[in-house]
Amino acid sequence: MVTHEAAAALHGLILFPPGPVMLTVVHGDHERKSRLWRVHRSRDLRPAHVTIVDGLPVSTVPGTFVDLTAVAGKERVVRSLEDAHLSSTCRLEEVQALYDELRRPGKPGRSDSASCSRPVGPATSRRRACWSGAC
Repeated sequence: MVTHEAAAALHGLILFPPGPVMLTVVHGDHERKSRLWRVHRSRDLRPAHVTIVDGLPVSTVPGTFVDLTAVAGKERVVRSLEDAHLSSTCRLEEVQALYDELRRPGKPGRSDSASCSRPVGPATSRRRACWSGAC
């Protein structure tokens, strides 16, 4: 499945132009190295986390934002998430729910959600992204 920045580009999320391909496979599959792509292994892959974009299996938009917390800068993720929320591409609650489902101690980019809170959107203090790496 296409994930991380490559998935963000396929979903048309702002601040994530096409670039290197990141693939995620079920943990335990053999890692194949290439200069053209990187392979990430995960124990958390579920059918509900996958959608099809241009005929390719791609992480869902909420899943892509959760993945981005481990690899992209906070401001970049926050700005992209804000745009996705305001354009109705993705609801903040969907990202928060998936983050809560997947978080566990020691998982990259996901260790400090309790202290992570930031209003999202112009003058909308009720909207909050409370997941690590996006605040």
